[in-house]
Amino acid sequence: MDGTKVGLVRDGARLLTGHLQGRGDCFGKILASNDRHAVKGAADALVAIGATLLLDQVRRSGAPAQAVLAELVPGIEVHADAARVQEVMNLLLRIHAGQPAGTVRVGAECVGIVAERIAAALAGIIALADGVHPNRIVAQITKQVRTDPGSLEMTDPELLHHAGVAAAADPALQRTRVDALNALLTATRLSAMRLGRLGEQRSSANDLSGEALVFVTVADVAFAAQQLALGAANLLELENYYPASALSRQLVEFEYLLWAFADEPGSIGDWSASDREARELNWSPRAIYRRDGSEFRRSDYSRHCEQGGHPTPLGVRLGLPPADGDASIFALQLSDLIIHMSSIWESLESLLTKLAQAHGFDVDDVADPGDRAQARQKVQQWRSLDRLGHIASHYADPTGRIV
Repeated sequence: MDGTKVGLVRDGARLLTGHLQGRGDCFGKILASNDRHAVKGAADALVAIGATLLLDQVRRSGAPAQAVLAELVPGIEVHADAARVQEVMNLLLRIHAGQPAGTVRVGAECVGIVAERIAAALAGIIALADGVHPNRIVAQITKQVRTDPGSLEMTDPELLHHAGVAAAADPALQRTRVDALNALLTATRLSAMRLGRLGEQRSSANDLSGEALVFVTVADVAFAAQQLALGAANLLELENYYPASALSRQLVEFEYLLWAFADEPGSIGDWSASDREARELNWSPRAIYRRDGSEFRRSDYSRHCEQGGHPTPLGVRLGLPPADGDASIFALQLSDLIIHMSSIWESLESLLTKLAQAHGFDVDDVADPGDRAQARQKVQQWRSLDRLGHIASHYADPTGRIV
């Protein structure tokens, strides 16, 4: 699960609660701060909570999303003109349908104001049907963010499936996915090789200790992660999806480990010398995602275990041949690999910078600037173009191109 999107829902619920209660944080206070960055972030968050509530009401009422929003128009237009209201509603409809957010032709200030009103109206309708206060409806979402973020949805699953099929079959987007993954794999592999050589050069009489041990340990871990991702990608090419999922689940553990190394480089030697008991206590996925500052979530790891870590009904179905012409599984798993490899590369870049500062070497000698630029450019291109970028994490991206 994409922690950024979960955070948007969480922040949107907080802002909506402040609006409904007339105290605490709300969009009006964010506007008064004149902080442009904060205004855009708050607008995104209110769109996220609005999309979540819209899907809830569509499911409850059985009415199309457009009809649900149309009922709200008279009340919302009291606070903004019809064209601006429609622009924000169109954004919510695109998110609901699993489509790219596109360009929003009104400013973030307007998006936030209208989205706040829409979300409040939706919470009110749902609360009336349940016989509770709207605050209770928002509080339920806040609890869901904390206890079961993997179940959060903004997009109709059936519409999401159709959008996913179309995006998966697009050959230009497939090239974008492959290019992004290849750039990450190349940057990771070459950086690991250079760091390993540096570690060997700094060892004495083949005695790995101190900084040499740290360098070689990081190089080995990064290279192993790269090999896992490459192996998974190769299996995907062979349409061998269940084993690919198993390798992806293993890749997630390496993602956690490299994040922990980057978070506390001084602990790398401890991991290298650890026994099984110490690793289970301090380095297991459970131990790492409980650390302060970690944005990893148990639900994401559990999803990977369900799909490829243990024998499960869902997992074994991944091994079945896909329907003719349906490239969804391939594209979704490839996008998932990009997400995790991108996180691994970011942790490795951060870690290499810290090691360079601590041990007196030029980070560019290990992480080549050209490799880094290529990885950054290809991943940014994938994120901006590929409609599966958000579908892979169960969300349509509400951040959209708010000008």
